[in-house]
Amino acid sequence: ALHAVPELITAPGEVALDLKQVAKITSRIGGQVERIHVQLEIEQEGQALLAIGSLQLDQLIEEYLVGKAQADVAENSFRRTEKLRADDIVTERKLIEDKGLYLETQARYQHIRERLSNMGISTDDLKQGPHEKSHLYTLTAPIAGTVVIQNAVRGQGVGPGDELFEIVDTSRVWVFANL
Repeated sequence: ALHAVPELITAPGEVALDLKQVAKITSRIGGQVERIHVQLEIEQEGQALLAIGSLQLDQLIEEYLVGKAQADVAENSFRRTEKLRADDIVTERKLIEDKGLYLETQARYQHIRERLSNMGISTDDLKQGPHEKSHLYTLTAPIAGTVVIQNAVRGQGVGPGDELFEIVDTSRVWVFANL
């Protein structure tokens, strides 16, 4: 029921964090901490926290590039065979084989693309060509706020699931008063 209350009430109570305003940051990949971008304050969501150098990431990117090249070659071959089949130059069997290879390579390519995407890595900027320098996996902040726990130092090895940061946005909290 609603009751009118005086302007000022003094009561014992406690302040608690709004758990929607707390974020624990973990790595999705194994590697080594190369750079730490923040110390205490996160000014905006999406701000870079740290960069991880990862052999596993380099291998995934290599798989992606090889898969993309194979899918492109298989698609070109299939399209060419389709045209030749329409002119009755190649057999139906050749068309079916080329289509099967095209679908297989396309599925492999999509799978590795989704793995990279699930780790927050955009495949748009992965150009085909020589990749001599290692790629860095950058962890970003899902919320703005204050870093209350940092479990990462430069040079440290990390694994998937390791909790590296905890960020709290204290702009909104719960007050529990005992009335």
